Amino acid sequence: MHRRTVVDVATGGVHHQFSSPRDPDDEPARNHTSARSYDKALVRSLAEGQASGTYLVINLPAALSWSELRFSPFGCVPKKNTDPQEEARLIHDMSYPGEMSTNASSTPTDLPDLAFESVRRIAQRIEDLTRRYPLRPVKMLKGDVKTAFRLIPVAPSLAAHFAGSCGDLAIIDLALPFGWTGSPAHYGAFGGVISFLVARESPSSLGPSECDDEPFFSFVRVDDHILLEIDRDNRLILA
Repeated sequence: MHRRTVVDVATGGVHHQFSSPRDPDDEPARNHTSARSYDKALVRSLAEGQASGTYLVINLPAALSWSELRFSPFGCVPKKNTDPQEEARLIHDMSYPGEMSTNASSTPTDLPDLAFESVRRIAQRIEDLTRRYPLRPVKMLKGDVKTAFRLIPVAPSLAAHFAGSCGDLAIIDLALPFGWTGSPAHYGAFGGVISFLVARESPSSLGPSECDDEPFFSFVRVDDHILLEIDRDNRLILA
């Protein structure tokens, strides 16, 4: 279902046609209080993004001279079991300011369909395995893809709508930001492809000496992936 979307994004980044594009800003948006309160964590997150290639960091006056960028404020949300002064989740608030925001001017019909699988599939899987293998323990592995959205590049024309600032620097998102209304749908396309590929595999397809040819169960909701299998031979490890 999402094959064309994934191929297009992999070759040229995410594109988007805005229904009512914002005019370029002549000054940056003021960051939220949370970003200013966790200034050290903000700088650390931006530096990590620059090092990984997901942020373009340039001198603010030079960036403004392009007359191409739309700025949205940064905010920070504390992470569990971490010192918020050292580490926090960076949010690029594309919903500000209201009707003039990047999110408000985005076009829902230009986004991939985001269809959530029903959690009923998980319950049905547990019941099915319990019935078929009453003496085998059923185990579930749940995990999310770390910084999932940040793995998906955006086209230069879209990156121009994803600018922020920190001091005298302009920060331009080169990957899907946490905060844009289109990020979950675009990553969901990739999550669906991952789930599809997992469900095509079995122990025998991964290990020549394995006899178990029952396909793996794969459940995905945006960037949360679940495996649910019986504990038999090498099935859990291979899944």
